[in-house]
Amino acid sequence: MRHLTVSRALSVWNGRLALCAALFWTLFLGVSAAQTISYTVQVAALSDQASAEGLRRNLREAGYPAYLVSVPGDSQTVYRLRVGAFADREAAQAYAAAMRGVGGTVPVPALAEGIPPDLIPLEPRFVARYPVAPDFGRLEVLPWGDAAVLRTQGFFEAEPLIATYRVLSRALVTSPFSAWRAAPVPGEARVLERVANLPLFAADEADVLPDGGLTSLGQARLAEAAEALSLTPEQVRPYIFYESGRGAPFLIVAERFDPVSRTGGRYPALGNPGTARPSPAGPALTWFGQAAPESFPEGLPEPLFSLQAVVQKGKIVPPQGRLTGDGWGARRDGPYTALSAGSRTWRAVVGQPLWAGGDYLLVYAGEQVVLYEVTAPVR
Repeated sequence: MRHLTVSRALSVWNGRLALCAALFWTLFLGVSAAQTISYTVQVAALSDQASAEGLRRNLREAGYPAYLVSVPGDSQTVYRLRVGAFADREAAQAYAAAMRGVGGTVPVPALAEGIPPDLIPLEPRFVARYPVAPDFGRLEVLPWGDAAVLRTQGFFEAEPLIATYRVLSRALVTSPFSAWRAAPVPGEARVLERVANLPLFAADEADVLPDGGLTSLGQARLAEAAEALSLTPEQVRPYIFYESGRGAPFLIVAERFDPVSRTGGRYPALGNPGTARPSPAGPALTWFGQAAPESFPEGLPEPLFSLQAVVQKGKIVPPQGRLTGDGWGARRDGPYTALSAGSRTWRAVVGQPLWAGGDYLLVYAGEQVVLYEVTAPVR
């Protein structure tokens, strides 16, 4: 097998440091799910109805979406004063901490119950959380047909790792996928084209032989990959990415892909190994027997938003002013992001708004970026 001195970052992703990379991405990508509302913040529990209603009114005037839940008891009714609607406990905990001392109370997260259907016109539903620091890597929003896509990319030893994409549409937002670069296929609701890694070994399988050659399993995998590309193993072999002692070999391939069903098909194209540091968009491709489809991505488009662009003197400084989504707006309101829809404005979540578009909102909160889907309440 030919030894290729290539980017260590590419080898790390599929080799002996795969476990470290997996742990990194577990932290970097965070929890990923579109979640329904299950938490609120309890501000106080009062037995005096007039006092409870007065405190609720004061909170409403201050911008908090406050409401009361009455709980009959043996001797008296207790009025639970609550604020907001949150999809996960962490968001409710952050909101409760920001409210500490408001009205002389100690707010705490609570399981949601009795949230009025008209409490707020739109709910920010948690989608994903990304722990970040000013020098963490790349987090950017790119155009994606009529929508947008969130692209996150880490680095190892100053060299890029393969990125993760999350299309900001209801059909695809819960189906992230990895790619060096990707683009939607015009006229297709879910199908996309991407440049991705194809390991010739799974992370838990035997490494390459000491001389750098492939084991019999590796040779079989190479033959399978070549057949899927309608190429011979001899044609494919020069395009193997491998650095001696740095992990298992792999290919970089071009393919059509459905991120929901996780199915697709490969084009007869392979990434070119090289000694230069790879770009964040990955390597150039060699096409065999056909030209690249017109819609196939050749690079990364100009971002609609880049976290790197708002880093000033080592700190993330969110943009000022009002951001707008589809029929709603977001702006900073102290430690909160306030949402507005029609004549209503309310403090929705903790953190400072970074970007808004369509039904999606990015918020910077305490060394992490949180992605929300802004949607109508379902009670």
